[in-house]
Amino acid sequence: MTKAIILAAGKSKRLRGFYEEPKCLLRIGNKSLLERHLEILDSCNINDIIIVVGWKAEAIASHLIVSKLFGNEGILYKFPRLVYCYDYNKTENLVSLFVAIKKIVDDEEYDDLIILNSDILFDKRDLEKLIKAHGILKLLVYRKKCDKEDMKVRGRLVNNSLIEITKISKKISPRLAIGEFMGISFISKYILPLLAKHLETLSDKSPNRYYEFAYDTLDILKTGVIARYPYLEIDTPKDYRKAISLKL
Repeated sequence: MTKAIILAAGKSKRLRGFYEEPKCLLRIGNKSLLERHLEILDSCNINDIIIVVGWKAEAIASHLIVSKLFGNEGILYKFPRLVYCYDYNKTENLVSLFVAIKKIVDDEEYDDLIILNSDILFDKRDLEKLIKAHGILKLLVYRKKCDKEDMKVRGRLVNNSLIEITKISKKISPRLAIGEFMGISFISKYILPLLAKHLETLSDKSPNRYYEFAYDTLDILKTGVIARYPYLEIDTPKDYRKAISLKL
């Protein structure tokens, strides 16, 4: 069995003045980003889902209720669990991930995990590819010419589908990056206790880091799975206008 965690506690600062709700509620066509995530997970038979909320949590909860009552049949087969990150206003998403994984480990629910950022537009076939690939910590990577704001990946190209990752950071020089981490990852149940302990330590020492820092500093083999289809992270109004034009 596989669970999923969707990280949706952030404050959407770069969309303020254009959109005043959590980014995951942005509509692309007739669905919100969150509905798209849930629909894709459902199509992959992943129905046990935790959504980490913080800023405007009530808006996300209301949206889910409306979607459950009036949305497409078959979506949200099992209603997602909402986990509140109380420190969302003064920490980064490393703490959000720790809050969710701590709950899973405390409840002894040891299953494989899919971790998703809530502000991305992606193709479900790339998620399916990630799930099927071998590895205990796998990251979807989009091959592109990166810029300084991208969460970049450095490593060795194994073949046209896989990367042996050596570094994950925004600080990697764009000329050395092999691609961008898409904000979608797979964590094997066998490393959950190890990752939970590592996140706990970093939450105390480095709460303003991104969760990719935890991946980067965890001493295990990390595999990059190369995406085949377009994707987009939505941070700005310009990103949103581009997202509307993508056929995803």
